[in-house]
Amino acid sequence: FALEWSGLLEPLRVFCKTKPVWGICAGMILLANDVDKDVCNGESIENPDEHVIIEHQPLIGGLDVTISRNHFGRQSQSRYRKFEVSNAVSNLHNEGYFIRAPGVTKHGANVTVLASVGDIAVAVKQDKFLATAFHPEISHDNSWMGYFLRMCSIEPVEAVPLKLATTVAPWCPIPTELVNMQGVLTTSVKRAFAVY
Repeated sequence: FALEWSGLLEPLRVFCKTKPVWGICAGMILLANDVDKDVCNGESIENPDEHVIIEHQPLIGGLDVTISRNHFGRQSQSRYRKFEVSNAVSNLHNEGYFIRAPGVTKHGANVTVLASVGDIAVAVKQDKFLATAFHPEISHDNSWMGYFLRMCSIEPVEAVPLKLATTVAPWCPIPTELVNMQGVLTTSVKRAFAVY
């Protein structure tokens, strides 16, 4: 709603018509052409009988999908999850932070599903749009960032060499062997969200 009262909704729509855009989590919702009315209809919500109805959701649109907001539950169900990646992107990381994450319940023929949890798409691509329900930007993984940067190139995705930083972000899970060596504790998705 802040996009409407700040006057940014229309400029963003204009920008998205011509530029590559990556919508992460809430950005995935904004890029969608449609949003399911049930906000929490995912796998493990706290009160399955409670449905919150969104009367008006401002959208940028352009991505031919229907989104289920908070598909994976409320904040207490936010977690680091595994997902299946398609053969087209089998080199991309298959885990990510899902923070009150949406899910794609329907998609058009021009949309490519890149990753899913069961039958719910959690990463999709259409033309110059990439959308992920999870947050790679708060993890140690940069494979999805590399994929997006290659998407922005005029060269084919596979042809663009890319070397990204390998430094581990301070809020990402740290392997046990490093915890023991450095005396650093691992952190949860809730800690990652707070730091981010």
